[in-house]
Parts: sequence; structure tokens; C-alpha cells
Amino acid sequence: MAPEKLSPEDFRVEADGPAFKGLGADVDLVGPGAAYENWKKTPAYQQWLQEIAQYGLSHAEQQALAEAKLQEAQRAVMTGKWLADLAAYDTTLRANPDDMATQLQRADILRRLQRYDDAVEAISQVVVKAPDAALRETALRQRALIHAERGNVQGVILDYEECLRHRAGTGAGVYGRLATCYLFGPEKVRDAKRALEYLVIALGKPDVNAGHHTLHGVCLCRLGRHREALDVLEGAFRGRDPSGEGQSAMNRFFAAMAYHNLGEAAKAQECYALAMKLPQPTPLPGLIPDWVGQMRGEAERALKIVKK
Repeated sequence: MAPEKLSPEDFRVEADGPAFKGLGADVDLVGPGAAYENWKKTPAYQQWLQEIAQYGLSHAEQQALAEAKLQEAQRAVMTGKWLADLAAYDTTLRANPDDMATQLQRADILRRLQRYDDAVEAISQVVVKAPDAALRETALRQRALIHAERGNVQGVILDYEECLRHRAGTGAGVYGRLATCYLFGPEKVRDAKRALEYLVIALGKPDVNAGHHTLHGVCLCRLGRHREALDVLEGAFRGRDPSGEGQSAMNRFFAAMAYHNLGEAAKAQECYALAMKLPQPTPLPGLIPDWVGQMRGEAERALKIVKK
């Protein structure tokens, strides 16, 4: 089956936590997920591989191209459904303009259609008029997602921090996203100390994982606390996190920099070489699309590695 023949059901994925449930559209952007895995099992995928073999792509480039092809197919498959959903929500809101739950669903459809200004306007109404704190928090999370897709890192930070003011008991995810913004966002918003404050809170949450520990190590490395950073990074890398997030290229790039700054050149080179062999972090569309290049470049400059 070619990706053009996939149905909406093939693109169904889990929403990002309970706060994102029931937001109108029942699929999200394709990443390494069901549609991609199902397509790889078909003869059409093997034929497509033969067609692109002439370009000499790496495995990572090949996967990125496949995912782009699926995203294009998904948009063609789903646009009709999203437009029908939008018309239904508009009808409901004409009869009941104060139905903020429907307004939130409408905003999510507008986001998927990439009508970002309209989506922000709709969701901002929910932030102001929501009758309860839970709906307001969901709206803030959704607006942060829109800001992320538009590359507005400052907007993401403001909405997530507003979320935390309304609900301090949230899980590790929001704290980790804030730390990521402060560590890898544009220079004007970078603040390793602030990122560390959020990571320390995340580490006390029951849903913390090795990825958060790696980000903790990144904070310490950026703050020049290299021995502490290594203790954290090595612990995350050798841990038994079932997600496998500890054994990441990010972990090894920053371990390489920490070893370098401690004068352990051989270990630094070993970590860098391993980082280059591990799967590279997935770029964050819109938000921080170049963070893979950022961390790799940072390590290469620190180790004075000249790319041929």
C-alpha cells in the first residue's frame, strides 16, 4: 500500500498526556509511528527504497524522507475531515458562543490546518473565558503547542510557565519542555540556571525518565560543573530505563564535552565517536529545528574537531 492510499485510521496516534485528549482531531503529525511502521511492511515501501537508492542517502536521511512523504500523504487524507469538523464546530458555536470546550476543539482543528493566527485567537478566548481551571490549563498547553509549531520559543515558555502557576502538581513533561527551551532555544532566551531549576523539580516527579536526567547533566555541563555533569550523564546512560532514552546521542555529546573540560581527552573522543553512531535526536519541528546540529557543533568546537 502506497502512503497515498492510507486511511485516517492508519495515522491514529496517542495524544500527549491526558490534557490533550478529546481536542477534536483524532490524529497528530506523523512521526515514527503506526503509519510509518505499517508502510515499511508493504511491497510498495521496498519499491520506494529502490527508487531512492540512486541518491546514496544515509539511513537517517532515508527515514526523514519517508516520514516527510507520510506527512504529505496524511495532510491530503485528513484535510477533508478537518474541514468538516471545523464546519460542525462553527455551527455549534453560532448557537452557543460561550461553549469553550467546543472552542478548544475548533482551535485544535485550526492548528492542524496551519491557520495559526486563527488558532491562537480561538484558544486565547478559552484562556480568558474558561469556566474552570482544568480547561484553562489545557488551553494554555495547546497554545504552547501552537507557539512551538511556529517557532515562537518565548511564547512556549510564557504559556507553560502560566500553566505551572495554575497547577504546580503537573508531571515531569512540562518541566522538561521548559528546560529544553532554556537550553536549546535562541540565545536571547537561553538560561542554564533556570533550566536547572526546572529539571530539579522534574527529577522529583513519579514520571521522570532518563531523558530528564540527561537534560539535568546538560544543565550542569553548561554551568561548568563538569564532574557533577559526568556523574549524572553516566548514570543516565548506564541506567535501566526501559524507554532507552538514557543511551542517547545527546548524552554522549555532552559527556564528551565534560570529559574534555576535565582533561580526559581519550574519553572525550570515545564519547563523541559513540554519539555519532547512536540515533540522532529527532528535530523539534518549528520549536528548535536545528538542535541536533547545535549539540553536535557544540561538541565539535569544544573538542576542536574539524569536519572533512
